[in-house]
Amino acid sequence: MKNGRTQNKNRRVLRRTAAVILSLVLGLSRFGAPGPGFAAPGDNLPGDVDCDGVLTAADARLAARYAAGLETPGFDLSVADADLDARVTEKDAMLLLKAGVGLVTPEAPPLSGEDAPDVPSKAAALFDVTANKLLWAKGLDEPCAPASLTKLLTAVTALTLVPADEAITVGDEIGLIGYNSSVCYLQKGWMLPLRTLLTGLLCPSGNDAAYTIAVNAARYAGLSDGTDEECVAAFVEKMNDTAAELGMRNSVFCNPDGYDAEGQHTTARDLIVLALAAIRFEAVTAACDEHVEVAFFSNGEPVSWTGTDRLLDPDDEYYEPCARGLKTGSTPEAGCCLISLFEKDGRTLLTVTLGNETDEDRYESALALLAAAENA
Repeated sequence: MKNGRTQNKNRRVLRRTAAVILSLVLGLSRFGAPGPGFAAPGDNLPGDVDCDGVLTAADARLAARYAAGLETPGFDLSVADADLDARVTEKDAMLLLKAGVGLVTPEAPPLSGEDAPDVPSKAAALFDVTANKLLWAKGLDEPCAPASLTKLLTAVTALTLVPADEAITVGDEIGLIGYNSSVCYLQKGWMLPLRTLLTGLLCPSGNDAAYTIAVNAARYAGLSDGTDEECVAAFVEKMNDTAAELGMRNSVFCNPDGYDAEGQHTTARDLIVLALAAIRFEAVTAACDEHVEVAFFSNGEPVSWTGTDRLLDPDDEYYEPCARGLKTGSTPEAGCCLISLFEKDGRTLLTVTLGNETDEDRYESALALLAAAENA
């Protein structure tokens, strides 16, 4: 029993340590220091309680003090009403905190009238990363199956547990994939660094890579020393812990690849949070920003994969030169889904489209959102 208690204690310590590392990577301090914030012109920046010209976690702390009835002399609380309900409450403090660390901003008025995009998606969102602002949304909190968009969380979770250049050997876990899964054709015995497995995970959307990453990350981090199935379960538990740490409040994940499963769901809002976290990892963005990605085995031999994102294919009718990835997803329950990153005219934009009936719908929706950003 003593060894079992020691192992459980070590796992709890590891999880807390990983959570702190994740927070530091994302700029979210647990020790009172401001997050990165963002600069904005003008003397009355919404949320800038301390009037220093940027929105940071410090502004959230001041709003929280005011909401708790504590004195905040000399500060402008008139700009702290993030949810525009004519009160400053704990909800405003939380919205300001998320904005200050670059995760989710206070609600912004949507594009409307002629400027509003017309998309067939069940849920969709347009987010300006540069301005840290939600520009438009449809069904923002509507539960949707995540499909392979899940793999962005798999990647983020793995990178908080395992160094990107750590060598991983493919094993029997690749046999755990579901029927008719998308694969990157891993073979048992191959040795690849994690960053190469991430390319196989995100570019061709390999479910086999998802299971290899899950099992090996769980063992490397000491989450489980059991069977492959037990390691997958431990890793998925860590995925949900990571989602909670990021602020994904309405998501549950049941596997590392997004294969349809009872109870598995997410929202467009939560996927914005996930995408903002994922693009801070170079190993993620480098794995999915080209139509054909060339990666390397641990012995230096190259391997190439062709991606699933038609926005990146120069020969495709939906090719968009300013597209930079991120992830496609398709299952019977989820429909056709897409998270896209764009860099255009000095702005970085994120689009999320979920529950599209056809492959064409998801790309047309993403491009319609991109076009709408010009009017916001």
